[in-house]
Amino acid sequence: MRLLLHCAIISLAIIPLTETRHMMLTTPQAAERLNVHPETIRRLIKAGKLKAVSLSDTERARLRIDEKELQAFIDRQGARA
Repeated sequence: MRLLLHCAIISLAIIPLTETRHMMLTTPQAAERLNVHPETIRRLIKAGKLKAVSLSDTERARLRIDEKELQAFIDRQGARA
């Protein structure tokens, strides 16, 4: 059993963590990257122009934006210019 546990740990260590993790940004972090006010990010989310995940079901939800989704938004805006 000890040998099996050791093998499992080794096999987990081989998987690169960077491929499985997504950086989730807060509204202020996303705003900083776009050089806008956090309220602008909230408006973009409410308008459906930027996807976000709500971490609560309250009116003032804690929102998180996937870094890849923010980059996709930036790319879409660049394509329009």
